[in-house]
Amino acid sequence: MNQQAFQNALTHGAQSLEIELTSAQLDQFWSYQVLLERWAPKVNLVAEWDGEKTAGVHFLDAIAVQRVLPPNDLPVVDVGSGAGFPGLVLAILNPEREFTLAEPIGKRGSFLQQVLIAGGIKNCRIELLRTNQILPKSQRIATARAVFAPKQWLKEAARIVDEDGWAIVMTAEPLEQQELDRFEKNQRVLERVDSFTLPIENCPRTNSLFRIGG
Repeated sequence: MNQQAFQNALTHGAQSLEIELTSAQLDQFWSYQVLLERWAPKVNLVAEWDGEKTAGVHFLDAIAVQRVLPPNDLPVVDVGSGAGFPGLVLAILNPEREFTLAEPIGKRGSFLQQVLIAGGIKNCRIELLRTNQILPKSQRIATARAVFAPKQWLKEAARIVDEDGWAIVMTAEPLEQQELDRFEKNQRVLERVDSFTLPIENCPRTNSLFRIGG
């Protein structure tokens, strides 16, 4: 996919999610895509790498998280960031926020650093950390994509997020009521659910915003 096709796909896909991308952001996403094309076949950044599908499957999936991100300038940690979805994408969309990409694998960390340099992204830092190395109650907002099952992710998030913080759960289908009831009992209050069909690929997605500690 060439630059124009990629950026057109992102622009129209984001608009269908009611998100407008600036020309500067589109250029940053393109430099990101170029590096992803170069690194992914060698460094296991995304499952089943297909360069033609990255706009619809990975970038727009991450862009959609913007719809449930709490409307403030609190910092965000992306756990098990891998190729940077959704944390690095959200950093491009929110240059006023500070983002930390927690990724334990050095080669992936090197890739992320290259994206930051190429895109001139100043509001993001990379930490070579496993989840259990993140200090308890040290974060305000936490995201993770395809790293943990929802139950395990909220357990991990409750450890690292402070009493007034949030965790975002990314799933294909909405969480079942029985599971939600269990979360509520453990003082993880569901504040928002955003269910939609992912543009281009037409895949179901649900992003759920939980308040940790109630």
